[in-house]
Amino acid sequence: MPKAQRGFTLLEVLVAFTLLALLFGALFQVFAGGLSLTRSGETQSRAVLLAKSKLAEIGADQGIGPGTHSGIFDLNARGGPRYRWRAELSRYSEDALGRADRGELVPYRVDLELIWDADKGERSLTLSSLVLRPK
Repeated sequence: MPKAQRGFTLLEVLVAFTLLALLFGALFQVFAGGLSLTRSGETQSRAVLLAKSKLAEIGADQGIGPGTHSGIFDLNARGGPRYRWRAELSRYSEDALGRADRGELVPYRVDLELIWDADKGERSLTLSSLVLRPK
C-alpha cells in the first residue's frame, strides 16, 4: 500500500475502543465510590448534629428525670435514613466528683445512643455528658 492510503486497521480500532471502555468503567467506579462516601459522611454528620441537639435538649429540660428515654427524629426525609435515639439518665456518683453533697444541684450522667439504618446495616453513635439538676 502506498503511504497515502495507510490508516488504522479494524483490529487496532477495536483494541482502542476496548481500552477506552475499560478506562471509563474504572473511572465510573471511582466516581460512584466517591459519591457513596460523600453520602455516608453526610449521614454521619447529621447523626452527630442530632445527637448533640438531643443532649442539649435533655440538659435544658428539667422535666426529664432519671431512667431510660427514647424517641424518633421526625425529619420528613424522602427515603433518607430514620434516626432513633435512646438516652439513659442516671445520678452521677458524688464520690467520683470528690466533694460532699452540699450543693443545690446534683450531677446526672447522660448516655445518648443514636441509631440509624445505613446501606450496610444499622449504624450507631454514642455520646455521653453530665448535666446538673436541682435536688
